[in-house]
Amino acid sequence: MIWDNLAIVDVETTGGRPPFNRVIEIGVVAVDYGRVSGTYSQLINPECWLPPEITSLTGITPDQLENQPTFPQLVHRLFPFLDGRVMVAHNVRFDLSFLKAEFDRLGYTYNPKHWCSVRLSRRLFPQYRSHALDRIIERHGIKVALRHRALDDALVIWEFMQKLEPQVKTGLIEKAVGEVLKTPAWPPRLAKSTLDKLPAAPGVYIFYDAEGVPAAGDLESQLIEARLVKEQQPIYNRKLRTTRELMALALVMDSQKYLKADSRRQNG
Repeated sequence: MIWDNLAIVDVETTGGRPPFNRVIEIGVVAVDYGRVSGTYSQLINPECWLPPEITSLTGITPDQLENQPTFPQLVHRLFPFLDGRVMVAHNVRFDLSFLKAEFDRLGYTYNPKHWCSVRLSRRLFPQYRSHALDRIIERHGIKVALRHRALDDALVIWEFMQKLEPQVKTGLIEKAVGEVLKTPAWPPRLAKSTLDKLPAAPGVYIFYDAEGVPAAGDLESQLIEARLVKEQQPIYNRKLRTTRELMALALVMDSQKYLKADSRRQNG
């Protein structure tokens, strides 16, 4: 049985940074033996400011959250839907990182087996460029009542999983699920807790040394960045891949016998 002992999860949050932002809604679809065995849906009082852009996206207003339970108040009702189950989500690192942060604040460790429906879609339908939830909804003709609401989005993932079986051979689905379920490897001396704290979002990541310094100065950091971009060729960073203008620094002696830095530019 492919779909068994699963917790399909979606969370709505006050922002994209788990250490600082909070969960405002959670939806869980429990799946056992290929059937939905239960659902959980709850608005959550984040006890912090709700940005207007989140209200625009989700339709959730501060007034709706004011009298809702906080995460510590509802965790005893939520946990039975998660405990011992494989967690599934669309961009699972985002949802998982927020749940981990909420549980960490309570002194609990939540570290389930998990896999991502984005990665599953990529493996089964490599001909498509985008595997965002809206694109999956369009491609597979999935109906959703309230987009960007937790339970509705979790149910979209479940319907997508059901629609796979008529389109893809069962053996290929099982193989793809096995591949996305594999835990990625990390260096043996790097604590997994360190990786768990990394943001689940694209952006600029700065790593500091033991003294808290990333480079000797701005010039060094820019040189390192330029070299790594040319070496690694990241998909979304094209600005530094080619050099259009070169600059050289040289020490020259002026008329008063003092050394000074002289810069010269050359088109490359």
